[in-house]
Amino acid sequence: MERARLARDAMELAHEAARGTTVLPDVLRLLDRVVGVDVANSSVALAVDGTTSGRIDVLHTPPLTPEEVTEWMRLIPTHPYAVKVAAAGLRSSRLTDHMRLADLDPLEVYDRLLRPRGSRYQLAATLSAGPTSCTLVSLWRWDRDFTDDELAVVEQVRRALAAALAFHEAMSELRGLAGVPARVDSLTPRQADVCALVARGLSNAQVGLRLGITERTVRKHLEDVFARTGCTSRSAVAVWWHGADGVADAPLSAAPSGAPR
Repeated sequence: MERARLARDAMELAHEAARGTTVLPDVLRLLDRVVGVDVANSSVALAVDGTTSGRIDVLHTPPLTPEEVTEWMRLIPTHPYAVKVAAAGLRSSRLTDHMRLADLDPLEVYDRLLRPRGSRYQLAATLSAGPTSCTLVSLWRWDRDFTDDELAVVEQVRRALAAALAFHEAMSELRGLAGVPARVDSLTPRQADVCALVARGLSNAQVGLRLGITERTVRKHLEDVFARTGCTSRSAVAVWWHGADGVADAPLSAAPSGAPR
């Protein structure tokens, strides 16, 4: 990819991330265009009460089932490279910088989750890390490693996105301390649609039916709304939505053809 185009695309994604938009699927597509991968994934892991949960987006491979996500979150702490990545802080690195490929073979996580999806050579880029959460982008190839130049390009993109995520988190904390609620116009149109219907008491399934999207997509939109507003539950979203100026009567975006009204 032309370096100027890469810079423009990375800047756009960083700006969106700073505003609180979920950009990880777009980051995967951008890095695929830049370096070329067989498989890519992004994971947002959250440790709560000694357990780990999270969301995983993938590229060039079928989405993980809920059971696979649970299995991934259980097994990833047993991967030696994952432990090194977690300890290294915000940076990009290659698996082969830290361990031999032959050491993968006996690992349960490799046998059960990575090998079936053609994931062997790995380049990992940590976007955020804290005491209870971590955001990681992983690029995978089956038959060749990532070069030094490719590592340098990924690190350049990673630095911009990590700074944008840190800025958004800091501003969210300040907004909370100042008692300033998130603005309704900070939501995307689809997020606003979801909020409006949740505030009317509709379930995730009913929201999905009304908007012509899957229940899983509704949950993802709600996760993004939680991140933008500081709400931690559907009921809190409803209270926030009704308390925001000028939104109680805000119209929904056009529903898909045939969707119930």
